[in-house]
Amino acid sequence: MKKLSLLALILMMSLTLAACGGTEEADSVVETEATVTVDSLIAKHTELVDIVNTASLTAEENGWAASEEFESELGAAFDLLELTKADLEDPSILTEEYMLEMDASFDEMIPVWQDYLLTVSEPYVAE
Repeated sequence: MKKLSLLALILMMSLTLAACGGTEEADSVVETEATVTVDSLIAKHTELVDIVNTASLTAEENGWAASEEFESELGAAFDLLELTKADLEDPSILTEEYMLEMDASFDEMIPVWQDYLLTVSEPYVAE
């Protein structure tokens, strides 16, 4: 239950940031009854880890450690990635519902963190 709550919280935070990000994306995604596999989740997890790590390093180089908002989001992303990594290492504990939620969370977070990477590529300017 804690894991689902954390996933829901991270998803809500990511959606909030995506809404404030200023990019427009089509909301015409139609969900099909495709099966989510552990391998597809591992691939998405790896992609997200790479993006978040790159954003973290780039942010540090450009002074974004001074941004409390960014540091908070980064911490939440690292927490989620660590949690889901542990779950993916023992697929026997994954329910279909949890896998679907994890897949949806990764699908939401990847573009958000790609946007973050673009943002932190510029030097931080305190507001």
